[in-house]
Amino acid sequence: MTVAEFYDSVAASYEAAFAHNAGLLKLVNKAMNYLPAQAHVLDIGCGTGRPVASILADAGHQVVGIDIAKTMVELSQKNVPRGRFEVADMRNYDGPAGTEHLDAVFNIFSLFRFNREEIESFIKRWGSWININGLLCIGTMAVDDCPPDRLLNGADTDSLGTREVRNYFMGQQRVHTLFTRAGWVLLLQQNGFEVVDQWMELFVPPECAQTDDAPFYYIIAKKVK
Repeated sequence: MTVAEFYDSVAASYEAAFAHNAGLLKLVNKAMNYLPAQAHVLDIGCGTGRPVASILADAGHQVVGIDIAKTMVELSQKNVPRGRFEVADMRNYDGPAGTEHLDAVFNIFSLFRFNREEIESFIKRWGSWININGLLCIGTMAVDDCPPDRLLNGADTDSLGTREVRNYFMGQQRVHTLFTRAGWVLLLQQNGFEVVDQWMELFVPPECAQTDDAPFYYIIAKKVK
């Protein structure tokens, strides 16, 4: 089963499991304090459009969202009719057509399937799309917050990340690459960002989600150069 097929298969239950995440709601509301009116926002890995795109669009911002799963994109367009959504793979996506620069990019829980080098390339590319004083908002997990029994391998030689972290997600066993908190801060600084807020908030999914408790790590970073 491909990644797109997997997310197509869980689209109907995904929103019920994850859309009411208090930490994620906090991230979106905090980020909006930094955004200008009618900001141009890109939601990468938009899922069903809730809660990120829907909250931003309801606040008057101009939202474009992409997702690799067609069913997710269809749900996003239905849930957020004022947004614009398309099927795209973030690995070869070149930014929203007709928008030269963005005021914010959100990437929420969509980096877990990628390796360290891919994640580093994403941050560099997204940074090139964002205006000075614009935001990059990330929802992920940091190695620092994961239970030791989920770490299957040692840290990279620079101690900024670990490539094999076990996680049970929607009925499937997964292995992720995760950065440490220090690794995230350094990566963002190297690409012209300053971290203005960061925190961990434990998310306990409903039993029907068949997902491990998740120590989600949230980052709001401002483009400064």
